[in-house]
Amino acid sequence: MNVPDFARILNPSQLEAATHEGGPLLVIAGAGSGKTRTLVHRVAWLVSRGVPPRGILLLTFTRKAAREMLERCEGLVGPAAGRVSGGTFHSLANSLLRAEHRAAGFPAGFGILDQDDAENMIGRIREGFPAAKSARGYPKKAKILQVVSRAINEERTVKETIHRWFRHLEAFASDIGIIAEEYAGLKRASAVMDFDDLLVNLAAVMAGDESVRERIASRFTHVLVDEYQDTNPVQARIAWLLARDHRSVTAVGDDAQSIYGFRGADYRNIMEFPQIFAPARILKLEDNYRSLGGILRVANGILKGAPARYEKVLRPVRGEGPPPVMALVKDAREEARWVGGHIAGLVREGADPAEIAVLFRAAAHSFELELELARLNVPYTKYGGRRFLEAAHVKDFLAFLRVAHNPADLTSLARVLSLHPGIGQKGAAEAARWAAGDRPRLLAFSGAPLRGRAAQGARGLAPLLAAVCGEEDAMGERPRLILDYYSALMPGLYPDDHPDRLEDVRELAGMAESSGSLSAFLADVTLDPPNSASSRGAGEGPRSDVSLSTIHSAKGLEWGRVFLLSAVEGRIPSSYAVAREEEMEEERRLFYVAVTRAKDELYIMCPSETSGGWEGPLKARPTRFLRDVGEGAVDVIQSGRKVAWCSVYPRDTPEAGDGDGSFSDGYGWGPSFSGDAQLARTLPPPREREPWRPEPAGEAVAEPVQGDRVCHRTFGEGLVVSVRDGKAIIDFDACGRKLIVFRHARLYRPRG
Repeated sequence: MNVPDFARILNPSQLEAATHEGGPLLVIAGAGSGKTRTLVHRVAWLVSRGVPPRGILLLTFTRKAAREMLERCEGLVGPAAGRVSGGTFHSLANSLLRAEHRAAGFPAGFGILDQDDAENMIGRIREGFPAAKSARGYPKKAKILQVVSRAINEERTVKETIHRWFRHLEAFASDIGIIAEEYAGLKRASAVMDFDDLLVNLAAVMAGDESVRERIASRFTHVLVDEYQDTNPVQARIAWLLARDHRSVTAVGDDAQSIYGFRGADYRNIMEFPQIFAPARILKLEDNYRSLGGILRVANGILKGAPARYEKVLRPVRGEGPPPVMALVKDAREEARWVGGHIAGLVREGADPAEIAVLFRAAAHSFELELELARLNVPYTKYGGRRFLEAAHVKDFLAFLRVAHNPADLTSLARVLSLHPGIGQKGAAEAARWAAGDRPRLLAFSGAPLRGRAAQGARGLAPLLAAVCGEEDAMGERPRLILDYYSALMPGLYPDDHPDRLEDVRELAGMAESSGSLSAFLADVTLDPPNSASSRGAGEGPRSDVSLSTIHSAKGLEWGRVFLLSAVEGRIPSSYAVAREEEMEEERRLFYVAVTRAKDELYIMCPSETSGGWEGPLKARPTRFLRDVGEGAVDVIQSGRKVAWCSVYPRDTPEAGDGDGSFSDGYGWGPSFSGDAQLARTLPPPREREPWRPEPAGEAVAEPVQGDRVCHRTFGEGLVVSVRDGKAIIDFDACGRKLIVFRHARLYRPRG
């Protein structure tokens, strides 16, 4: 076996992690610090030390990632590395449950449902509920499966999950709960599992029978988990059950890049790892090989305000570089012109389009830019979210505008009519032919070839058409009136996700209203349609166009130049996150991920106005997450010249949402709060200790004393530095100094 010179290949921090001798190890790998390289070399080092390859378990989140890592290991230490047990949590669960099927209560040949199979089974159960045929907005089978899956992965009840994430479905919570129970029973009766069952059943088998757990766990002498910050509670439990005996477990990840809470990932898993596997060694990778120093100074500043984090400072390997640009612009239209013009200029000068990316919090935020890039003939590919003009709800809204512009437009009028309950495609086409171009008929529909509920729906449309159909070309209040009317139809048209779609339509309404001219706006979206987006996902295959991507879809990727759109309050952080501290902190991490995608140049766009749909332009402030970066870290540009930092973040004003200052989301429809007391009422209760989680500490500490060693459920052990007025400054071993209100903190004396 060829044994590589690890000391020559790796930097000191990577080497220390790769050659860790034994016991629990947590590697906090900062963005661009060589996480995968370190994990590959750790596996190779174990093989080179004579550890039987089949006893090494490498868990990743995609089979492709595991395969590529093991191929790299083979290149380092030879074919033996190919026998390492590598794969996803789901593939591991499948193979182990085949061997332990009796303990799981399934036959050896149990089946696995793919997404379509699972939805179809839910659909058959759903058909037995009368409300599914009659109730407006009753969720479809795919949405019900999404709710059930999320409840399983977050270990919540269906009712809790709906209240937390799907409030627009609360009227159907009881039915969905019953469907979930029947779905579970039908799967077991049919001897099949879905993807969630694989994880849940493996965890249940290992936790329920100690002899089975020991038999499974004894197969692996070393357990390594990649992207540990993305694990859900079930996956974290599986890791504990596998490694709790030998404790040779390595978790690699970055708490600052935990951004998939909406998929069930639990940020607390990586924060609690040192307590669950105590005493765990914590190593940090802080040398960044991706970004220039100016970009990293911004990234480090963003994390300074995070209340729960592992302290780390990214250090540039490639040198300093220019400071990022923070561009202050008037609105989304000026933002699109600014970004589009810069990108077009770069491409003309020979820049590689594949090394340019535009990132945004939500897909709707790029609509103006898509139009601008199409006008400039700049090819792009969009990742994440729905593509603009291909989305059904966008087509619906545009159909209303087209009828307002041309009442004789049969296609658009038929589409508008078909949105109403009781009017099918055939009836809509007949009614459109009957009324097209005839204003009296459009304003009454009393003689239309429609009956019953269909006729009632058409007559309800008449007042809107009276208000929006006219000779004048000025846009006026048309977008607001159409939005008011259409938003009432959306729950019935798109019961599963109408809140998300409504955000898109509000954005589109704001764009239309700001354009001023109805005909000009319709010409822009028709003649230069932003329809060049491909269907492939980010990172799949070679990139040759400029990339437009949601930040979530951009994780793991990098570009030479990155433009970040709408870095303002209400966008990032999202207006829907302000009422929950844990969601606000995920928004902070999302912003950090966006910044650290840039290698050479970073442009942060801050429009002073955002579209508020029918409310018109709304004032917006630059995101609170840049305040912690501090003066001098970015060049603030407005109208082509530098402006002072204090003009953006005045020194004498409280930070948004802090202290006694009040914060409004800036949109007008999201939640708002004032002060810590209101915020405290919105926070979820602390997570109860699951049976598999060891108690973090012993005796409770009511009032700490300076010099005490105490333990916190999230931050771990630390030293009390000072105590005053019900608050304590505690220097935590894992994440540095924190200000703690100790009557709420549930502090304990450390064991031993």
